[in-house]
Amino acid sequence: MKLATYNVKDLFDPGTFPSPGGRPMTAEMASGKREALARRLLAAAPDVVALQEIASRKELERLRDRIGLPHMLLADADERGIASAIL
Repeated sequence: MKLATYNVKDLFDPGTFPSPGGRPMTAEMASGKREALARRLLAAAPDVVALQEIASRKELERLRDRIGLPHMLLADADERGIASAIL
């Protein structure tokens, strides 16, 4: 079994602000980030992936579907709305 871990650095929904005073996440930014993550994970070909800094269930579902892993577990978010997940 091959395991991977990856800190995705603010996987947020479009229209939200990943950092105080920063630019809002656009749909293009979210899509680009998701595709870059998918390419890296597909290249590593893990059976299980632990992810950190997830702030969007929808973006996590899209990433899971893109890399073709069948299961998803999203932990409860902290006070900032950021969580960890396992695919």
